[in-house]
Amino acid sequence: MKITMELLERWDACDEGKKMFVGQAESDGIKLVHALMEINRLDFANWLMVRQMSHAQKVKYAIFAAREVLEIFETKYPGDGRPRKAIEAAEAYISSPCAANAAAAAKAAEAVNAAYAAPAAVNAGYAGYAAANAGYAAAYAANAAVDAVDAVNAVNAVNAAVNAVDAGYAAQAEMKQKIIKHGIKLVEGKA
Repeated sequence: MKITMELLERWDACDEGKKMFVGQAESDGIKLVHALMEINRLDFANWLMVRQMSHAQKVKYAIFAAREVLEIFETKYPGDGRPRKAIEAAEAYISSPCAANAAAAAKAAEAVNAAYAAPAAVNAGYAGYAAANAGYAAAYAANAAVDAVDAVNAVNAVNAAVNAVDAGYAAQAEMKQKIIKHGIKLVEGKA
């Protein structure tokens, strides 16, 4: 996809992102994502990646991010299958985007959000926070399946997944790069 200043304006890009775009010559969207990754602007790379995706690709991207950290949640809350069910509901919607699957995905996302909003705020220690973020990644994936602002949900799923990684900034950056690389494969039709 060719990226232009007009397109960035339509997407409501931030001023810093627009300044970065003007200060370089590349217009190919995937090449720009790679360039942003090289300078460690993973937040911008994630944002731009999602804007180049179809609805189905955004949902698959969010699902991939959530699956990457699902184990963190399931280790902390071994008997709670709500995040897994939210991911599966999003996958069912992508396989068959009917009203029943949309309703199931929305219900699954709502269940995860309601269950983990309070524990994330009060749970002592990073493990509870990490698990809550893993749950939120699953909820965002399910929301991406049925929500009109699927780009926001896809970006948030990736951010929640990254926040679930409890191993410092380097490990979080590595996780975000892995997810963005998967996004590139989705856009290129290789995943």
